[in-house]
Amino acid sequence: MFRRLEGILLTVYGCFLLFLMLSGRYSLYMNPKYMWLTFVSALMLLVYGIHGTIYPPEHPKPFYTAVIALLIILMLAVPARELGAGDMLFSPF
Repeated sequence: MFRRLEGILLTVYGCFLLFLMLSGRYSLYMNPKYMWLTFVSALMLLVYGIHGTIYPPEHPKPFYTAVIALLIILMLAVPARELGAGDMLFSPF
């Protein structure tokens, strides 16, 4: 099961990126002019994740799997919200 976990996590990550684009919340996370690049990345993550689930690697990389899991936990735990003027108060830009 641990060997297939990396593929499953990559598939979930690709699905989350597609969900952001289809739900209209993409602009809360990233610049909309890069939506095409995110779409290509989401498709690549889906293909790689499905392939990794069907044909799991012989020697899984626990650190790599943990990093992907942490990224997914952060994506699901941090709510998306619009930035206001007060959020830019301490910005170095």
